[in-house]
Amino acid sequence: MAFRADLRPFLAEFIEHHRGLRIGRVFGLPAGYAGRRMFVCLLDDGLIVKLPERMAKDEVRGGNAREASRLAPILEVAARFVTEAA
Repeated sequence: MAFRADLRPFLAEFIEHHRGLRIGRVFGLPAGYAGRRMFVCLLDDGLIVKLPERMAKDEVRGGNAREASRLAPILEVAARFVTEAA
């Protein structure tokens, strides 16, 4: 499956700087995991992020790798959410 390869370094760096997170794959796509639970996945048009229902956005499309850095707080919420939901 195709995915935004330009976002892979951003995701890898984010995971590297957050203890307890790891990079993995889901259906052949790069994904971020908190423990055994996926919280983010790279798709062909951006990132899909697992967030609590109270947060409006769960999918981030478009943009470029440099703009992805603004998503770090959202990824932190998603990682915390999946660990608390366990």
